[in-house]
Amino acid sequence: RWNQPAHWSLTSGGVNGECPPNPSDNVFFDANSFVSINDSVVIGATTAYCKNMDWTGATQNPFLNGNYSYSLRIFGSLNLAPSMTFNLKGDLNFESNLPGNTIKTNGTFVNANILNFSGTGSWKQNSSLESHILFQTNGAYSTNNYGLNLRDLIGRSSASSLLLGTSIIKSD
Repeated sequence: RWNQPAHWSLTSGGVNGECPPNPSDNVFFDANSFVSINDSVVIGATTAYCKNMDWTGATQNPFLNGNYSYSLRIFGSLNLAPSMTFNLKGDLNFESNLPGNTIKTNGTFVNANILNFSGTGSWKQNSSLESHILFQTNGAYSTNNYGLNLRDLIGRSSASSLLLGTSIIKSD
């Protein structure tokens, strides 16, 4: 579970017992993070936090799970592994106030209730993105000419910008 210190270490493969991540902590999942195939990280607290989240070194086809009442708040970038399952179901909130944040799914479907961009920072896709709802209330979002497949795309603020470039946008 995300909120249990027994699952956190300051170094890859290091001693566990550290505090769960806060909004200024970078989170890396790598080959030392999962011992068997289909192991999972469970968001088991009302809200989980991190600055940047990177799964690119993860092996064993890991899962990120959480139910509809839980949310993940990321204050930076998100980089997923192609062999993982992202099954948060709750809200995935991007809240950085800094420019230069990126989102790279590597083909992983982002199963979150809503992708909410509320920080004043900027985000750029570095691969195609498939999810349910993208809701932008603040900041700048660029598809960087990558595909976007969503049920809904909602923008609600004169303080936000959405740059679609030559992206192909699909709505299911």
